[in-house]
Amino acid sequence: MESSALARVQSDVDAYKNNPLVHDKISANLFLNTYETGLWVLEHASEFPLPLLIIHGTGDRICSVEGIRMFAEAAFQKTEVFFGWLVSRDA
Repeated sequence: MESSALARVQSDVDAYKNNPLVHDKISANLFLNTYETGLWVLEHASEFPLPLLIIHGTGDRICSVEGIRMFAEAAFQKTEVFFGWLVSRDA
């Protein structure tokens, strides 16, 4: 993961890079559980019983914009969904 994808404020990116607890390792078990949970969430999105507001920036380079879109389309089959909030990267 690019550390520059975490924040627009360079001092925040630098703080992340210099944090001694941050490393580039992940166990196979953590990856597998995270991956399988993501698949389960998408497969069961249509069962989500509560009203839900999802706000997700289209420029997000960490969380999948397409994954959120897939979840929303399945979860809100009977609801009108608006996609396309545009935010200037220079803001």
